[in-house]
Amino acid sequence: GGVRLSASALDVVKRMIAGEKIDQAESGISKREWRELMTLLE
Repeated sequence: GGVRLSASALDVVKRMIAGEKIDQAESGISKREWRELMTLLE
């Protein structure tokens, strides 16, 4: 199955792929969404 990401979360993933070091505070997504995204990417 696939995973649904918000537009903001997808933007975070794209920035990470581009090599940008990003944390939750500057990501523009909520702490909950950040935790869920990091769990998906582990």
